Parts: sequence; C-alpha cells; structure tokens
Amino acid sequence: MKRQFLIGTAVAAALFLSWLAWDGWFYLQRGYSLGVSMSGHPASVFHIDFPAWRAAVHILLWVGAMAVIVTYISGRQRASTAAWLIFAATSLIGVYDVVQYGSIGSPTSIWTVLLLLLVALITRFGPVAPKANA
Repeated sequence: MKRQFLIGTAVAAALFLSWLAWDGWFYLQRGYSLGVSMSGHPASVFHIDFPAWRAAVHILLWVGAMAVIVTYISGRQRASTAAWLIFAATSLIGVYDVVQYGSIGSPTSIWTVLLLLLVALITRFGPVAPKANA
C-alpha cells in the first residue's frame, strides 16, 4: 500500500509539474508588460521579453524532473541524488529570475520549486524498491 501511494504521489507530481511547465512555457514565449505611471501623468508601458536560453533551461529542467520521477518509479537508487540536483538547479534559476525580473515577473513558479522539493524528499525518505534482506 505504501509503495502504491508513493508511486501515485510521484505521478501526481509529474502531472502538476507538466502543467506548470506548459503554463511557464507560454509565459516565457510572450513575456510580460509592466505599466508605470505617476499621479496625473499617462502610464508608460514596458514590455519584457525573456532570452532564448531561459526557455531552453526551462525545457531542460522539466525533462530532468520527468527523468527523476521515472527513475524513482523504476526503483533506481540514483533518483534521490538526481532529484536534489534538479531541485537545486531550479532553485538557483529561480533566484536568478527574481534578481533579474523581480518576484512578480519571475518565470519560476514557487509551486514548481515546492513540488520539486516534495519529489526530492519522497525519493530520499520513501524508496519504492523493496530492500533486500542481508
């Protein structure tokens, strides 16, 4: 029962991460506009586009997260190490995004970071492979 719950949780995390990646992809493609106005003056609108390398990193992080989940479900021991690396990479990119674009304009969702933390914790503390008796 515990094994099925862990696998179900990993699959649910993969689905949510995929939805967030899909939404983030469109956000990276269209960018965002920011309007600034002073009292009594017309607003100035600035459009921010994201660089192409940021979209490539977005895809690589999603592929890495999916690979971690598949590796975890298949019972490989390296899933935990890979999960923590993907979590760390996403966190670093998230910090860069906040520094570069601000917390409102950042393409890295806090929900993505939290889901990757959940996946990393599950891979560390809830292995799905049965342990061999020594």
